[in-house]
Amino acid sequence: QVLDYIAHILSDMHLELGDFAGAENFLKTAISCHGEDLKKMDSVLTGSSRTVLHTDFVKLQIELADCYLKSFKIEKAHSILEKLTTFKFSMHTQKSVIESLVKSCLKKGWFEDGKTYLGSLRSLASNTKDMIIFWKLSAKNFNNAKEYMTAIYCIDKAILLTSIESFSELGKLYLLRGNFLHSILLHPNEIAFPCLLEPETFIKKFDFDGSEEDFGNENVVHF
Repeated sequence: QVLDYIAHILSDMHLELGDFAGAENFLKTAISCHGEDLKKMDSVLTGSSRTVLHTDFVKLQIELADCYLKSFKIEKAHSILEKLTTFKFSMHTQKSVIESLVKSCLKKGWFEDGKTYLGSLRSLASNTKDMIIFWKLSAKNFNNAKEYMTAIYCIDKAILLTSIESFSELGKLYLLRGNFLHSILLHPNEIAFPCLLEPETFIKKFDFDGSEEDFGNENVVHF
């Protein structure tokens, strides 16, 4: 556990400096000490039975995948995260894995895969913060697919759910909205004017007014 903690601190320091290789090396060194868990991860390839992974090992794997995403080694990140989905974790860890999978799809431009994981992310949502993340990532996914009106619709949902006192988060969301509007100016032929902010069918089934009773209506996706 001490080595895991040291690897976490040092990898974070190297990531802040933009030294992705250094961060990767520290994380891999710590991961290599989890022999039994590595065998369980390898068993995913052979179809062997799998049990629970150690929490610290899972955190290291997620951090390594995040490091790969930041250094644009998307396939490596995606591979780790997809393996993790075959194991059962706490709700919090499931959200982290699925959220990272959505981000990897965004970086690769995998629109349909992104929608699949977004559906799982919505099923796991248990509070307003989760829904803000869902709408924001959905907006990015639709923007990448040049479905700009749906993207703006989604980012507006995220803005409406964000506290007016969260100046930093609101600023980031409005910046995204501005970027989506700029995308429309760059690709005017993608939209038939006049038009409405009408979401596509995929988004309609996740629409709600933001009240607490809206959470947990779908079955939770278990890995």
